[in-house]
Amino acid sequence: MKAAVLKKPYEIVVEEREELTPRPDEVVLRIGVCGICGTDVHAYRGEFPVKYPLVLGHEFAGRIIKVGEGVTGFKKGDLVVVEPNLYCGSCYYCRRAMKMFCENWGALGLTQDGGFEEQVAVPVKSLIRMEGGLDYRIAAFTEPVACAIHGQEKIKLRSGESLAIFGAGPMGLIHLQLARLKGATPIVVFDVDENRLGKAQDMGADAVINPLREDLRKIVDKYTMGRGFDNVIEASGNSKAFTDAINILSPFGEMLVFGAAPEETEVKIKPFLIYRRELKITGSFANPYTMDQALNMLRRNLIDARSLISHILGIEEVERGIRILMERAEPVYKILIEP
Repeated sequence: MKAAVLKKPYEIVVEEREELTPRPDEVVLRIGVCGICGTDVHAYRGEFPVKYPLVLGHEFAGRIIKVGEGVTGFKKGDLVVVEPNLYCGSCYYCRRAMKMFCENWGALGLTQDGGFEEQVAVPVKSLIRMEGGLDYRIAAFTEPVACAIHGQEKIKLRSGESLAIFGAGPMGLIHLQLARLKGATPIVVFDVDENRLGKAQDMGADAVINPLREDLRKIVDKYTMGRGFDNVIEASGNSKAFTDAINILSPFGEMLVFGAAPEETEVKIKPFLIYRRELKITGSFANPYTMDQALNMLRRNLIDARSLISHILGIEEVERGIRILMERAEPVYKILIEP
């Protein structure tokens, strides 16, 4: 079988590997589709700690082709999506329903081989049945949609509240759609990429703003009567966007830190501003307990995933896809790999 293997930062080699055999309580999937995520870009550039060699890719769906000893509830031929995060279930955090901080945390595509290959071995506890004839290309959005759902649950976004979203990439656009369903209004999306701003407008943003061209104070005055936004989602991972996001929050406003900035990134903030305006700044990591919600929304077409697909590439083109996402020399949203 073919696998796109990250050998070291900035080097992916497509290799031929032996067919996989599942261990007890595992299945082997034939990958249908695997999406490229911003985290894959960070790993490719050496900004996310991984052990080489590694097959990246954690947003995937496939068909079970082999079943290991002790597996129940699933059989050969079943179509499934995969919860890529791996939890022990018995540590301090897992026992407190905080499994995203599992002391033995791992992840398919980050600590062990993931979906940029023709086959992958997956623990049975990570499987979720697709059902309903869902297209692989849509099912592959389950993990990113689940991450966005978890994030919005953290800030308790309410109907009728104003929202600013920084970043109109795939995750920002998923947040936009979820916020629309919750009745947030107005929703203003910020990005420096005009193509992405156009996509955000098509997907229902009340306004799209290039912060390099417009004064943020005027935007606050125009869309919130000068009070500031009730909620801000920072989905770009950009340090300047992080600072801007804090500065346009209303008193008692909530900010979701969703975008993954490089670990060494630092920003300057004014503690007095947080104190005086009673601001809440909340982080969001991974997708604990929200995969089923995301899959249900995709089944019912409540999230328009298909419009987010800009490229569909083969497994030999994984590195090219990551570089397209990095360089943005052409319009790009979600890139899918179909082995």
